[in-house]
Amino acid sequence: MLQDLVEVPTLKELAFELDYPQSHMKYVFNYYSFCSFSEYQNYLKIKYALKLIKAGYLDTRTIDSLATRCLFANRRTFYRNFNKWVGFTPTEYQAQISSP
Repeated sequence: MLQDLVEVPTLKELAFELDYPQSHMKYVFNYYSFCSFSEYQNYLKIKYALKLIKAGYLDTRTIDSLATRCLFANRRTFYRNFNKWVGFTPTEYQAQISSP
């Protein structure tokens, strides 16, 4: 089974762990990744959601439970980020990977 997504580290935690100022970590992250740290956190969550959908998670569960399992605060935020990163809604994506 898929490993659960327990938490996504915050910028503050990462800066503390690496012993760098938070502002410097923010700058370096933006410079090298071309996205903000919070956008990257959402990307990781959506990537996990894609794995769950491919494994059949939505066959027996709701999109709300998928959003919660992927650590999103609510369904709306999940939908917005899913559509941003994937270009489809979760339901559209599931239908696309199900059809031959």
